[in-house]
Amino acid sequence: MKYTYTKVKNKEAIEWYKTKSGKKLYRVRFKRKINGKNIPYTKNGFKTIAEAVAGRDHAISQINKTNGLNNEKMTVSEYWKIYRKNKIESHNWTADTVRGADYQMEFNILPQYQNTPLSKITRDKYQSFINYLLYDRTDPRHPEKKKPLAKSSVKTLNRIMQSLMNSAVLDEKIDHNPLQKITIKKDEKAKKKALTVEESEKVLTYFKQHTSKLRFAMLYLPILGMRRGEIMGIKYGAPKPVRGGYLLPITKTRTISEPNGKGTKNDSSNRTLFIGGEAAHQLTIALREFERVMREHNRIPNKDDFIFVEEDTGNVMNVNTMTNMYHEFGKKMGILPLHPHMFRHTVATINAIKGVDRELTAQFLGHKNVEMTDYYNEPTVAGKKVVMSVIDDSFSDINHKLESGVNQV
Repeated sequence: MKYTYTKVKNKEAIEWYKTKSGKKLYRVRFKRKINGKNIPYTKNGFKTIAEAVAGRDHAISQINKTNGLNNEKMTVSEYWKIYRKNKIESHNWTADTVRGADYQMEFNILPQYQNTPLSKITRDKYQSFINYLLYDRTDPRHPEKKKPLAKSSVKTLNRIMQSLMNSAVLDEKIDHNPLQKITIKKDEKAKKKALTVEESEKVLTYFKQHTSKLRFAMLYLPILGMRRGEIMGIKYGAPKPVRGGYLLPITKTRTISEPNGKGTKNDSSNRTLFIGGEAAHQLTIALREFERVMREHNRIPNKDDFIFVEEDTGNVMNVNTMTNMYHEFGKKMGILPLHPHMFRHTVATINAIKGVDRELTAQFLGHKNVEMTDYYNEPTVAGKKVVMSVIDDSFSDINHKLESGVNQV
């Protein structure tokens, strides 16, 4: 039935009309130009002017949010662009988070769901997709070969997809997230996470025999349980000499996406380490070697300079240098996997065996808490020295064997 519409005075985009039965109702009707394109919107049936005004404002807000896209037809790819932009602009995602999410979307999620409307995603088909990734996925670069994903990788991409769908619900693009209680199950051989003391001796001995003083110091420091980015982010002015070693504030970390440094992983990662024993000795060597390299390249050391630099150029080492060296030497020694993070697990294991208070260990490593879920207070210097003492004692035999090598002050 055609109605006769009359504009409501002083109410933009709102008109009133009468139904066949004589009932007075209101309509919202307007156009918005988005990216050079006029987006029309019309909705009848509002009972009051107030309802019509609220409906108009909500519609305008949604059109501005979605760049005029229809919720029913909005695809995963279209909403991903909106979701990603909002995460970045709100500073909710770091550069590394963006990099990881982009990778999962580009290589795993979008090839399957790029043109699928959010409203058409179903739980059964998504579960089949997850199963495919776990067991039957083909290599994107070599489609003739199978390359299933590890369970941890599938869990990561599922978290991204779930977060995107939950955001779509909050943004009223879909009524609910249908992807609830997805099963991610795969029997996998447990990955080696820590090194034994014997393996640690073999690894550190090999490192010392095949690297320079500066590089060995860099490769040695992970025995403190420090993260890769924390070590690569040590600045010349950071270590503070104290009796028996150094106090080292950990406030910055270098990453692939932010090689110039960013804030640490979480509030508890901001901590001050006491570094004593052989680790303090190696840190002293690193500082002196950094000074030497700077002199050779006619540069004046600055307190904000990163100390791990390329000796032939004086430029800061790539963030991946340490990880690449661990992997390369691991292949040559027949110890794989081998990466710096394994020493974090080794330190935690040693401290548990030695009976060190779990909270002290967690604080030393920069975890949120013992179970990685709750917050707790910064440990005292005395507590830090307890952990450092246990670490140094545990590696004392190895350190003694290393003393005759090239890394002497």
